Amino acid sequence: MIKSASVLGCFVSCFACAAGIVEIEKTLPLVQDVDVVVIGGSSGAIAAACKAAEAGAKVFVAAPRPYLGEDMAGKLRLRVDADEDTRCTLQKKMFTEVASRPASLPFSYKANKPAAPQHKDPRCEMLADGKWIEPSSQSVQYNEDVEFVLDLGAVIELGSFSAVVFNRDGDKGFCTSTIRVQGSADKKKWKAIAETSERVMELYPECAAMNVPIQGKYRYLKVLAVLKPGVERQLLGEFFVYPVKDSSAGAGVSDRTTPLKVKKLWMKRC
Repeated sequence: MIKSASVLGCFVSCFACAAGIVEIEKTLPLVQDVDVVVIGGSSGAIAAACKAAEAGAKVFVAAPRPYLGEDMAGKLRLRVDADEDTRCTLQKKMFTEVASRPASLPFSYKANKPAAPQHKDPRCEMLADGKWIEPSSQSVQYNEDVEFVLDLGAVIELGSFSAVVFNRDGDKGFCTSTIRVQGSADKKKWKAIAETSERVMELYPECAAMNVPIQGKYRYLKVLAVLKPGVERQLLGEFFVYPVKDSSAGAGVSDRTTPLKVKKLWMKRC
């Protein structure tokens, strides 16, 4: 009997070690007093939590990431794989990016100061190439105020101008405080049009649009990008110029929302 008890005690001790029990019994603090605890932040877990809450239960969700829907918005879920069943229209729409903003009027431009070597623009084309998502590779850096002259090639009745800029707080941050626009038909007489300091944040991390309404016929636009005081640099992503019939196109810059963008937005705000 004593031998059996010893064997049993040895078995229990080994089992406890294998299970990872390393702390002695103690009183744990009460975090929440709830009816249902849902472990995980997947779409199924959140659906279960919502159903329980709708039924009147008090629910606590313990998720491992600072955003929900990890099975759709996680880093391994960026696209529809080739072997997946794609008959679901919703699935296609969720993972297919379709640009919602019309293309800008074509223009060439010159800057009155050279760009910083970290983000160069040697041929004066990066602000009109249709790419503005990633500040590390799709931006032009200036460490001071800079003025651009845009040439549309002909006198056009314009409706709006938008500058896509990047913003980041902190010691190594960057920010454009103001966009100021003038117009001219002959590049001799310039008329002050408008300016803005309002930044409309987009779903792309650190990306914002600064929109300026325009009323008038111009061939040339003079755009002054003002560096925010106390910040060492500004990163510009793209310029958009629209005729009067498309002036509403300046209302937004981002593509349609996708799971990855939802993930990035939540991570940025958490």
